Amino acid sequence: CVVTGDLRYRDLAWKQIEALFNHPEWSEWQDLAHLGRYPADLRTGMFALDLALAYDWLYDYLTSEQRRWLVDGLDRRAIQPFWQCVERKASWTTGGNNWCTVIVGGIGVLGMSLAGDHPDSQRLVDFSRKRITAYLKDYGREGEFNESVGYSQSTRLPVTYFAALACSIGNGGEVLSGWPLEQAAVWSAYTYLPPGRYMSFGDGGTDSPPVMSW
Repeated sequence: CVVTGDLRYRDLAWKQIEALFNHPEWSEWQDLAHLGRYPADLRTGMFALDLALAYDWLYDYLTSEQRRWLVDGLDRRAIQPFWQCVERKASWTTGGNNWCTVIVGGIGVLGMSLAGDHPDSQRLVDFSRKRITAYLKDYGREGEFNESVGYSQSTRLPVTYFAALACSIGNGGEVLSGWPLEQAAVWSAYTYLPPGRYMSFGDGGTDSPPVMSW
């Protein structure tokens, strides 16, 4: 839609977005494997990131009523459950593993996207930036990841986070060059094995293809 101006793409995207907030069609904003412990988890963070990008890209192609509806839904399904987890001191709210990059990072990008359209936007950015920046210290000197090879693919999330931050507020992009993310890219490349999979070491699917985008 943004590239071609063809509104059919917007309509298809909006149909998918509406389904995410429609309980009969899609009620699961949490992984079924993690229900009951906290009101937000990996899936919440993934949806937050995807919908942040959708809100940014489609902003000029949505009505004010559509934007307001989406912000209200995100507040209910993502932002408030996230703050409840912070209040309950969920371990991933302080960093230390890929859950932090997925959930805190995804919610942080959502804050950047919503900006003045949600009162908690700046608070989300400030909270996430502090923790994602601290998370980078967990990488080894040569970019080694502190979890399995498979989970190291989640390095794409801090890359996405700081790229979004650079676009949002004009700084943060400097983190993308130098340690640890450049070294992590090289370290990850050395774990690739033919035919198009990553090294089977630790948790992760042996037949999963490497994530190359970051």
